[in-house]
Order: sequence, then C-alpha cells, then structure tokens
Amino acid sequence: MRKRKLNSGGFTLSELLVVVLILSIVMIVVVGGVTVVKNSYTSIKLRAESDTLMSTAIADVMDEMRYAGEIKTEAQTYTDSSGSAKTENVTTFLSGTRGYRIFFFNDSGSKGIMLSAADVTKSQNAPLLTGKSMPDGLIPSISYTYDETSGLFTATITISHNGSEFAKQTITARPLN
Repeated sequence: MRKRKLNSGGFTLSELLVVVLILSIVMIVVVGGVTVVKNSYTSIKLRAESDTLMSTAIADVMDEMRYAGEIKTEAQTYTDSSGSAKTENVTTFLSGTRGYRIFFFNDSGSKGIMLSAADVTKSQNAPLLTGKSMPDGLIPSISYTYDETSGLFTATITISHNGSEFAKQTITARPLN
C-alpha cells in the first residue's frame, strides 16, 4: 500500500485568510497615515504661500499709497476680466511710482487686486501682482479708504482660497507727498 503523505509543507486556507486580513489592516493604516501627512503638508504649504502673498500685496499697496499725491474720491468706470463695466465711487490718487492717476479694484475673476488708470476714456487695467505670486488658487482682494482729516489710507487686504477667506490684514499708510 501506498503511504499517504500527511505533512505537505503548505499553508492551510485559514492561515492564508489570516495573512490577507493582517496585510489588509496594515495597508489601511498606511494609506490613512499617508493621507494625513499629505493633507498636513498641503495645509502648511498653503499657509506659507498665503503669508508670502500677503506680504507681497502689502508691500506693493504700501508703496503706491506712501507715494500717492492729489488724493480724491470720485466716480470711476472700469472693466473687470469678465467684461463687466462697473461705475463706483473710489479713492483715486496720482501714483508717485507710475506717474499717472490710479485706483485699486478687485477683479471678479482670478487676477486679484487690479490697478486702473483714472480719468481715461477707455479702461486701462493691470494686475497689482503677477500670476506667479498667486499660487494654488490664492486670490488677494482689497478694500481701502482715505481719511482726509488724519491724512491716512486704511486698507484691508484679504487672501481667499476656493471662495473662502483664508487670511486678512488691515494696514494704514500716510502719504509722503
């Protein structure tokens, strides 16, 4: 008679199922950890880029306001990137760095804070900041006033991300002229 081999040296089905179960649990933990690390990195990177954008916007706005001359509030018409013509009462001033009258407005698209030449028949707009300084969907916006009695500009710069406010800072500047 033939001898039957009892020990074949392999694994039983239940042992294989336990190994698959353990590996699945380990993979779930690893993937969850990688997701947490990725989200943390994205959040930290976005915060750092937001801080850089805020500081760049503040520096550019402060330069324009510091060297402003002939400051007055008047109705101005401008066209934003969507092609919409808007007329608003805005504070215009003679830009000491550019040599012509300007005012700030917020673009309805993704260009952020815009400069527009005042007192011209055709709207001439330019972004205050380049697209390279506005990474990952961060968009700056500005609201500003000029108080004639104190001689101070007050501006609030807001950084938005995906439509929600991400950072906000208020600054004041006294024109040198």
